[in-house]
Amino acid sequence: MWLDGHLLFCKSMHTMATQIGELNKLIWLMIIDSYGLGEKWESVMINYKMLVRFMKYMAPPQGSMREDYLLILINL
Repeated sequence: MWLDGHLLFCKSMHTMATQIGELNKLIWLMIIDSYGLGEKWESVMINYKMLVRFMKYMAPPQGSMREDYLLILINL
């Protein structure tokens, strides 16, 4: 998708996804181990897949946001 001319971005996203995947597996291992199922780690994670998706969207035009909407966002 972004490989043409954006090699640094592609490598950065791959590195980020890999690190997030490793962190996710570590968290799952800690959760599974807390239930005493640490020895069954491989059977639980055998079908584990991670997917990173990117979406392209347009920013709203300048000045199109209403003030009352902005106040609602601030109050949340």
